[in-house]
Amino acid sequence: MNKPRKKRVSHWILFGIMGPLIAVMSIQAQQLIEIRSDWNPTMDNRMEWWHDAKYGMFIHWGLYSIPSGEWNGETTYGEWIMRGADIPYKEYEGLANKFNPVKFNADEWVQIAQEAGMKYIVITSKHHDGFCMFDSKYTDYDIIDRTPFGRDPLKELADACAKVGMHLGFYYSITDWHHPHFAEKWHGYHGNPNPEADLDVYVEFMQNQLRELLTNYGPIKILWFDDGGSFMMPSDGPVEAYMEEHPALLHSVETMNMVRSLQPDIIINDRLGYGTTDFMTPEQFVPEPGSYSAVHNFESCLTINGAWGHNKSEVNWKSPKEIIHELVQNASMGGNYLLNVGPMSNGKIDPVDTEILRGAGKWIHRNAEAIFSTQAGPVPQPDWGRITSRPLSNGNTRLYLHVFDWPRGSRSQPTQFAITVAGLENQPVQAYALTTIPRRSYSAEQNKGSIVIKLNGRRPDIVNSVVVLDLEGSIRKRKM
Repeated sequence: MNKPRKKRVSHWILFGIMGPLIAVMSIQAQQLIEIRSDWNPTMDNRMEWWHDAKYGMFIHWGLYSIPSGEWNGETTYGEWIMRGADIPYKEYEGLANKFNPVKFNADEWVQIAQEAGMKYIVITSKHHDGFCMFDSKYTDYDIIDRTPFGRDPLKELADACAKVGMHLGFYYSITDWHHPHFAEKWHGYHGNPNPEADLDVYVEFMQNQLRELLTNYGPIKILWFDDGGSFMMPSDGPVEAYMEEHPALLHSVETMNMVRSLQPDIIINDRLGYGTTDFMTPEQFVPEPGSYSAVHNFESCLTINGAWGHNKSEVNWKSPKEIIHELVQNASMGGNYLLNVGPMSNGKIDPVDTEILRGAGKWIHRNAEAIFSTQAGPVPQPDWGRITSRPLSNGNTRLYLHVFDWPRGSRSQPTQFAITVAGLENQPVQAYALTTIPRRSYSAEQNKGSIVIKLNGRRPDIVNSVVVLDLEGSIRKRKM
């Protein structure tokens, strides 16, 4: 992704490179729709599945999984290890001779994603090191030509996804520390700098590889570009200048048009350049409520621990509870959640990752109605948790109240407390716990533009208790 990974790296460091760009994009978010060169009223049709899906698996896998974060005694590297450890160009290339992930099983990966409750997968086809995890005729620096493995994992993953209806997307790094025509100046680093580098030649190479990825692997739902902080050129001027120069350098709109000619329904993230964006990608943080309200679509991408690529020394894993809360927080704002795992060099997803994902998945499957195909909460998010919503076929509106803080109580003193949904004039129809059997009902009353729900008894779930609140009619907000 965007920075050499360190154990327990703070979010403000992770945000260091892409932060200024994201900030500018957020400031200019009101203009996002207007600057889309291909915008039309039916664009949301291709985004519909994505809005319903909510939750995806990000996969960072490549040569960097072989050292697994360690080089010359230092154990804090990730997928940026080539640059972070300043590994000589030929020595890093030599890792390909050792890459033989014989335990890779695409069906198993897809099953893990399904058990986790995920609805789509995005995998690295090429990261900043330039090594291609697919069969490309435009370079021999790929998994077919350079490794003893000799198989195309993207093809196997595409087939496995197709069998079960899992949506598939490809990550593609614009930055390339290996290609001779990606100049050192665009990133501040290159494994083998070429003073005669011609970016137009590199862009043609990139476009040719994108044609391969969009032609040889069936329906691809997402192109997830990453530039790793390249083209920022801080000494050349402010980030605003980058916003204008970046798409011209990369022929971004031309590239987008080529992509759409091959797969018209594909969606593209915000890192190819101005004028090509379907959705924003806040990295390693969940936005605060309201901060992305002006942005049409967004997807938070975060790691399951402190690394994108596999790091055998990394122990800072998220708990299932943290994953559930981050998923709900994103869904409550109408956003998606892309959670990354870094498979090991043998082709297996780390067993710890797998168990954490399955643990979160148990809650997600039980409470799926409150997450998938929902919309953002209609009022500011409350301090007791988050709200998602959906319109009902009878014209009413259903709110899902995700209560993070439910007092434990005891058998002798059952829990009794109230939560408030402020800012609505609707009359409540019913309120009940989503997952209890038999159904546990609660009282709900309208009180001067707020709805008060009285909760009692044991909490339905120790991680996040979902209370369903049905309201009469469509949302009517209280006039201030």
